[in-house]
Amino acid sequence: MGNIFTKQEPEEGTVRNEGTRVIIVGKTGNGKSTVGNILLQREDPPAQKDGNTGARPSDSQRDDEGGFSVGHLMTSHTQTCDYRESTNAWDRHLKVVDTPGLFDTRDKSGKTLSGKTLYELTSVLSLSTPGPHAILFVIRLDVRFTPEENDAFELMMKMFEKDKVKQHLVLVFTRGENLPCSIEQFLETVPESLKEILDIVNDNYVVINKTSDESTRPRQVRQLLEKIDRVSNNGQDFYVNEDMKKMEAHIGAEIEKMMKQKQLTYQQAEYQSKKAIAQDKKSSWELQWKLLLIAVSSAAFGVLIGSAATFALSALPAVEILEGVAGGGLYQATSILSTLGPNAIALGKVKCVIQ
Repeated sequence: MGNIFTKQEPEEGTVRNEGTRVIIVGKTGNGKSTVGNILLQREDPPAQKDGNTGARPSDSQRDDEGGFSVGHLMTSHTQTCDYRESTNAWDRHLKVVDTPGLFDTRDKSGKTLSGKTLYELTSVLSLSTPGPHAILFVIRLDVRFTPEENDAFELMMKMFEKDKVKQHLVLVFTRGENLPCSIEQFLETVPESLKEILDIVNDNYVVINKTSDESTRPRQVRQLLEKIDRVSNNGQDFYVNEDMKKMEAHIGAEIEKMMKQKQLTYQQAEYQSKKAIAQDKKSSWELQWKLLLIAVSSAAFGVLIGSAATFALSALPAVEILEGVAGGGLYQATSILSTLGPNAIALGKVKCVIQ
């Protein structure tokens, strides 16, 4: 499987209507969710005990949903990938994927994937289909850049192909209000590992201050949007690989089915299907299972588990999906896959339990 760099050739005026797709990654506590809310022009909602931030929107009320949940201190409040859209934030259509702390909870050897990590990495890819225009890597300026953060960056570069994805990367520095000097002066003092990352992205970074006043915030966001437009050639270029193409085909079929069954517009059906994936809803388990099988058979995941060989799924017809069994869900299915490993999958011994 090779990763490719794709240029769209849309009709005039269609790029903005399709929306700008953005993935936000980084270490827990660095402000990923807050950056997403700033992009969507939404306030950080108060965290509730059940993790909800209010009533779910109807299919036509994407802009009324509220912001991403935000944790406190270094505890990740985003436990699963989340997906938000806004059709009017900063006069554009934005589709934002907020990732959980999966980039800082992996096995440090890089040779194993937990069920949670496997499931969430699948969600990252599927929620950003047909491919992200930009990937924002969020780093805090008021704490020292750590080896764990460098590991998170390396994991991201393994998940995507370095030479391709770096064209779509933007570093977002948060907590800039705490700097005792200019950002340029500060970056002269950072660890070599962060300087190497800056070289990889060609010094493509912005600073976002959470405490910015009403006059400063729009300027900072405009700078970020300009960076996103630059790495995406004003929305015409996005990162894509063969796995994402396959995922897009399955999601597209689901969207068409929902449009017919529920009399929805394409935009409404796309939003509803991706929210179902993000929330691991039972209604989307069949679709999620198909997406998962694409992910675990990919070369990218072979690299992530530290093996030259990828998960062998040549015996796919022997893999059983049992319905009506108590418990289960896609989370359990991925746990089974990651626990038994590629040999069990190749032999067709995996029975994934879906309620």
